[in-house]
Amino acid sequence: MAGYALINSVIQLYTLQIINGVLVSVQDIMTTAILGDLTEIGKYQAITISMAETIFIGGYLVQKTGVDLIFYGSIFLTAVSASILIALKER
Repeated sequence: MAGYALINSVIQLYTLQIINGVLVSVQDIMTTAILGDLTEIGKYQAITISMAETIFIGGYLVQKTGVDLIFYGSIFLTAVSASILIALKER
């Protein structure tokens, strides 16, 4: 995510988008598998709804604060999210 603030050309943007797409798809599959092992289905559906809401909130924040702040905030939140998933233990 930090790479978006450092790109200088369109080809770098496309390359970063491809890498980001692959990593996000892997993350979504891993998150689904981990949460499926650790929670009940109803709780996971609430998480999915929350993920949809954050898309709208993110768009609003980009309009109000700018893109750079959103990217750095996303980096922080992704690190927190990954830390929480790593700390979870299976029953």
